[in-house]
Amino acid sequence: MNSQTLSASASTITTTSTSTSSPSPSSSSNDIQITIHTSASLDSNPKLLHSLVSAINTAFARHSAWNGTPRFHTPSELPTELGPDSGLCAIAHSGPTILGSASLRQWRPQANGAVDAALRSMPQDLKLADAGQSYEVKAVITVDTPRARGKGLAGLMIQALLEKVQRERHGGKEVLLWIQLAEEQNGEYWRRRGGFERVGPVEMMPKGTWGCTHEFEFLTMVRRVPAIEAEAEAGG
Repeated sequence: MNSQTLSASASTITTTSTSTSSPSPSSSSNDIQITIHTSASLDSNPKLLHSLVSAINTAFARHSAWNGTPRFHTPSELPTELGPDSGLCAIAHSGPTILGSASLRQWRPQANGAVDAALRSMPQDLKLADAGQSYEVKAVITVDTPRARGKGLAGLMIQALLEKVQRERHGGKEVLLWIQLAEEQNGEYWRRRGGFERVGPVEMMPKGTWGCTHEFEFLTMVRRVPAIEAEAEAGG
């Protein structure tokens, strides 16, 4: 299953020693931190990975149309899906308690597919995709607790991931952010976030896909994330 923004019950983080911390999301929630992990650091910390995947699966199981189908059948599927080199996972947590998670992997549409064909009519975006400045957000969740609600954690985690790849891999240059999603789950949510546009056709996925109880619309959306330097200059 692809990118969703859903809610889960709280799980616990066992350690964050292999990750890099970012500033707390807000002054009113200064005990919430976002830590970023590589696929390798998740693999090397089985207890953390198990807690994280449990939280993700709880979130995805809450959507009734998906019939309780887990997002990941085994913990190892998460780092495998992100890939050994470019994948990153942000975890929002308060002490040992997981409050949310979002992942990012380097990605571009499959060659000669419908989305790739549509991308070729967007020269600026095609150039970024061909240069590797192109990422897909995966498995975005927040827990369904008062501690996590209303904090904007999904956006903060994605922002932390984007800033990391922009600064460390692309010299602050702009990148593409892709989302593949089921329309009925969270298409409206991502459109409200602004800047995303659909690329390619809407596909009808048959009943039973990812355990869904009926057919559903599947679509790919993209947003061009501005260069960090440009944002800094505009703010100055």
